Amino acid sequence: DILTKEILRIMRCDSSKEVRKTAMSLVVISPITLPVLIECTQDVSEDIRKETFRVFQNKVTLSQLSVDQRVELLRRGLYDRNDTVKQACIELICLRWMILVDSDPVSLLVLLGAEKNSDVCAQMCECLLKNFQGMNQKLLDYNSPSEFSYEEAVWFVSICKYMHKIDHRRTDEIVPTLTNLSELLSKYKDDDLICEKLLELCSVEDFSDEVGRRAISLQLKNMLLNFIQTQSLTEKVVESLRYAHVKDSEFYNVISTTLTELMSSFDHKQKDSEVVLVHALVVLHHSLLQINLKSQINSISNFDFLRELVINASLKNDSLEIQTLIIKTIGQMSLMNITFAQSNFEFLKASFLNDESTKSIIIQTLCDIVLVHGNE
Repeated sequence: DILTKEILRIMRCDSSKEVRKTAMSLVVISPITLPVLIECTQDVSEDIRKETFRVFQNKVTLSQLSVDQRVELLRRGLYDRNDTVKQACIELICLRWMILVDSDPVSLLVLLGAEKNSDVCAQMCECLLKNFQGMNQKLLDYNSPSEFSYEEAVWFVSICKYMHKIDHRRTDEIVPTLTNLSELLSKYKDDDLICEKLLELCSVEDFSDEVGRRAISLQLKNMLLNFIQTQSLTEKVVESLRYAHVKDSEFYNVISTTLTELMSSFDHKQKDSEVVLVHALVVLHHSLLQINLKSQINSISNFDFLRELVINASLKNDSLEIQTLIIKTIGQMSLMNITFAQSNFEFLKASFLNDESTKSIIIQTLCDIVLVHGNE
């Protein structure tokens, strides 16, 4: 109606924050007014942004919001630059939404579409653990589930990381050992999302446990040999493997033997050959990112071996994804070894002249090489 349209116009456009705030207090919640109310969480005035979250706390139920709208509210509130606005968002979660789900964080994660919104859901879990009244008792009563849904995995990992951070008295009881973690990864090996979430626990694990370290290293290597998995999981596995092998030489040996095994039976004629190549290049490129630019293992012989093993096989494939990964990988190797950079300059130059689609990546690569090695 005309009145509603005028209220919405004032909420969006009036120059006075007090007038905008008054209009917000008069708005009737409906599918038409909710999008405009959500817009107000980005108002230039921190008072308006804070008041918007209070309106959601007092007037709006979870069922009135779509998953995308719930997530957008949290994304804007939890990452707001102003602490009072952020606190208003936390109060919306703790004093309204948690009550609506009977104080069950896992149920709330389901309503937030955790599988597609893992970053904001992890941030919300951290806020709950710090701010929700009665959380300490929940932690004392908490038992790890015998079977994980993705949402349960998110909550479990959040609890483990939080307990480790505050040195909770149940930390050793709740956080799995490396051996137990490797067993969990094996159990959920067909669920990339759960595995990726569980791997976050490597940041709080005790890798001085030699038996556990060997168990997790073997499990991670086996995961890298599975080329039918998401790229984000592959990257997470490589990062986790670095925790298990902090010495550059050890890490390089594990990666090179894994790639050798992966490529040993490779055949360009296989229907999944492109999938294998992409996976091998992701493993190689992300592994190089884990190694210090000045490491002693950055020898030309090591890089020539890796080029011969993976990159040369990939050059026969004209897939844009593969060509992009090749350039990124050769670029990273060139940053780590000036001799390798000199020997591959002509390749990068030819790629620049012949392929329009990768020009921006090549330019960035050449600029990085110059910045690292100077005029040498």
